[in-house]
Amino acid sequence: MATLRFEPELVQAVTDAELEHARRAGDVTLLQQYHAGAEPLYKMFEQEREKAFARFHSTWFFERGWTNLFVETWNEFPELDARAPHLLVLAARLKREEGAVIGRDGVSVCLRVLPLRFANRERLLAFVRHEFLHAADMLDAHFGYQTLGEATLAETNRLADSYHALWCAYVDARLERRHLAPLMDYHAHHNVFQSQFSSPTEQRDALLTQVWNASALAHNEIISLARANSPRGTRHNGARCPLCHFPTFQWASEIAPVVADAIRADFPAWQIDDGACERCVERYAMLVPVE
Repeated sequence: MATLRFEPELVQAVTDAELEHARRAGDVTLLQQYHAGAEPLYKMFEQEREKAFARFHSTWFFERGWTNLFVETWNEFPELDARAPHLLVLAARLKREEGAVIGRDGVSVCLRVLPLRFANRERLLAFVRHEFLHAADMLDAHFGYQTLGEATLAETNRLADSYHALWCAYVDARLERRHLAPLMDYHAHHNVFQSQFSSPTEQRDALLTQVWNASALAHNEIISLARANSPRGTRHNGARCPLCHFPTFQWASEIAPVVADAIRADFPAWQIDDGACERCVERYAMLVPVE
């Protein structure tokens, strides 16, 4: 097993969330257990108290079974254990921050998790498994993972979203074949493909079937599938604006040349064909001097 470390902020956030849930649920026993260990610490000097609480919360986190959840799940992926010497689990502040990444050393795994996920142990387990298999792919030389890089912001956003949808389906399909609960089942991925890809239904279904049944896919193969199904200039509802990165259902129908120039001053890679949401275009229009 790799060396495992939890960010103190995550441990604190999970502890606070559990105590709040216990208060709302009327779980007096859990609250009494916590306060029995915490109350003596308030009698310490302030400098000692902070470190003592950190140790107490770390022990509480372990006794609640969270450490074992990560250890046991990690051990389900021997290919990951063979490649990664360290695992760092951090608190995510936003959903888009969640997920596994490889550390600067090129081999350690960093996993960001929303503390709210700890409210449902089974869903947390499915999420951790899903992300560990992503990490295993990233460390697999045969997979050949590389960060994405495209000519324009819109292309990068569209390609990243399409790539992510394809890769997540590939991950969950393999989890099912290992008889492990996936983060999302086939039907849920089918719904994701419906919103992500604007191709005809038959083509989308064939794409999902291809990815779901694939025995092995490499990074470049998934990229090729993402490119083939993410044509330039597609502005479907729910796609991300290349400027603010938020999903939008209101694309600007027209962008004046002077407004486009103002946008390019901040986003040199942006092109007018990439489009933008109405709110971003309105904001940049206000920055254009009135002649």
